[in-house]
Amino acid sequence: MKQELYRMPWARITGDFPDWRLHRPVEDRIPEHIRKKFNIPSMASHKLWFAEPDPVTQAKFLEIPKMLGLADAYTTVNVQHPGQTTPMHTDKEQSNFSHEDKQFKRILKKAYKLGTDAPFGHMSNEEQYDKLERCFVFLEDHQPGHVIILDGEYVTGWRRGDVLWFDWRDCLHATCNVSHEIRPLLQIMGHRTDKWRDIHASSRLTEIGI
Repeated sequence: MKQELYRMPWARITGDFPDWRLHRPVEDRIPEHIRKKFNIPSMASHKLWFAEPDPVTQAKFLEIPKMLGLADAYTTVNVQHPGQTTPMHTDKEQSNFSHEDKQFKRILKKAYKLGTDAPFGHMSNEEQYDKLERCFVFLEDHQPGHVIILDGEYVTGWRRGDVLWFDWRDCLHATCNVSHEIRPLLQIMGHRTDKWRDIHASSRLTEIGI
């Protein structure tokens, strides 16, 4: 049997969502002089733009991880504008840097620890692979031109509130936006709990109201 690398929808969030546009940007974590020296492009410039939910106006976003069985989670609002592209990769690759320049490798690894996975920087790669799960919660309906590729398959037709789970360790994936509409989603990463296992093992779609 083929290994399951993603499930869509994995669950569904229903109810009134906060306005995803009212979020607080995450500042660039790599100093400009380092970017210039090693010609490191800004993650936000060509791949996507991400932000931490506002704890007041977007408090509901911060409640969703616990509902999905992800403890001590880190949540960001990821916004992909028309023309932005994230090439094929696995998230596991991002923590296993290979580069001839040792200083470059050290800087990138540090930047990774300070980025969207910052709360898990104290964990070894092996601990992260063993204990953490990642999912997306779509904040708007799919529009023609919103592209997500997982394990060689195109994922389309999502509705606001659909939850996409994927095996971030091994699932080769990419995203791009060739539409005229912004594609917003929540990216959640947290520690797997028994509640997460129950949802994952269920043969029925789990619907959760907020």
